[in-house]
Amino acid sequence: MFTFRKNKMIKEKINQYLQLVVDTSEVFQEAAVCHIKNGFTDEFSDLMRKVTHLESDADDLRRKIEEELFRKSLLPEIREEILLMIDKLDELPDKAEDIVKMVYDQNIVIPTEMSVEVTSLVILGNESVKLLIESTKDALHTTKKVAQLNRLIDKKESEGDKIERKLIYQLFHNGAATVQTLQLRDYVEEVGSVLDLVQDLADAMTLIAIKRVV
Repeated sequence: MFTFRKNKMIKEKINQYLQLVVDTSEVFQEAAVCHIKNGFTDEFSDLMRKVTHLESDADDLRRKIEEELFRKSLLPEIREEILLMIDKLDELPDKAEDIVKMVYDQNIVIPTEMSVEVTSLVILGNESVKLLIESTKDALHTTKKVAQLNRLIDKKESEGDKIERKLIYQLFHNGAATVQTLQLRDYVEEVGSVLDLVQDLADAMTLIAIKRVV
């Protein structure tokens, strides 16, 4: 496991960063569900701004962690693994911000008949992010639960893939494709890509955990 006894500040900042990733994912879910149900309301605008602020906070903290890692006497291989982990995890807040901006900039409206499945896809993504953060914490410490957590992540990714394929099939089998059809396809794929990204990151955590016990 990683040794943080002499580097409590790094440990605290990493834990803060992991919490920011969870917070961003939670607020993204709120924003997405709000938009699906009610469209472009003041509440959605507030939540979108909150996602942006959290993403910015995560970026700032990531840079501080990187600077701190190079100041401390960690083994090079440990420093490299933490840097890689933080860099990869940073894709999640970025993705959340990209999707809410995509919705706003392209004026995307979710049809009522798609709302249940799209909401399910959003929720699955958020649940997977929280499992990933739990897996990440375990990979950094005991490495006892990584495999179990990553199996749950894989299950959610498979479930999300089925929903994504169903939605896209419906889009292109309900009449001629329009600009709105293409926008909705891109939106569904972006929301679904959160699950794909989490699964890729979970695989990386598995490798880190293996190295910890070898």
